[in-house]
Amino acid sequence: MDKEFKKRYIIKLGLRLACAAAAGIILFVALKSYGLGWLVSSAAGAAAFFVASLALKVHELLAPGFDGVVTSKTVRYVTTQNKQNVPEYELVVTDPRGREHKDIFLDKEDEGKLNRIEYYDHGERVRKHRGFKYFEKFDKSGKNSVVCIDCGTLNPSMRERCINCGLPLLRESIKE
Repeated sequence: MDKEFKKRYIIKLGLRLACAAAAGIILFVALKSYGLGWLVSSAAGAAAFFVASLALKVHELLAPGFDGVVTSKTVRYVTTQNKQNVPEYELVVTDPRGREHKDIFLDKEDEGKLNRIEYYDHGERVRKHRGFKYFEKFDKSGKNSVVCIDCGTLNPSMRERCINCGLPLLRESIKE
C-alpha cells in the first residue's frame, strides 16, 4: 500500500479510536464523580468505549482486506421523494470464503454517464483494501476511468488524484 494511503488509514483509525476513548473516559469520570466505585465506573467506561467504537465503525478499519470476484450486477428502478424511476445499482462481490459483499448505489442524477457499478464487469477480479469502502479492479487496462477506493468517485484515468476527495488513485493494474 502506498505511503499516503497508510498515513490516511492511520489518521482515520486514530481519530475514531480517540473519539471512542474520549466517550469512555467522560462516562468514567462522570460516574466516578457521582460517587460510584472504581469497578462500576470502569465497566461503564469500557462499555461506552465499545459502543462508541461500533458507532464510529472502527471495526471496518480493522477488518482485513480481501480479493474477490464480481458475481452479480443488477439495476432496479425506485421512486424517491423528488423523482420516479431512479436507477438503483447493486454490485455483489464474493470473497474466497463465499461471503457476499454488496455496493448499492442510487443514481439520482442519472445523466446516462458511466457510474462506479457499471465500471466493473461480471466475473472480474477485484480487491477490497483494509480501511477503504470501494473495490479496486485487478485489470485496469483499456479503461478510461478509475474508481477512487475511498469515496467511490469515477475519475478519468489520466488523473493522479481523485477529483472529489484528493486521494491518490490506484491507476496501475494489480500484479500477482
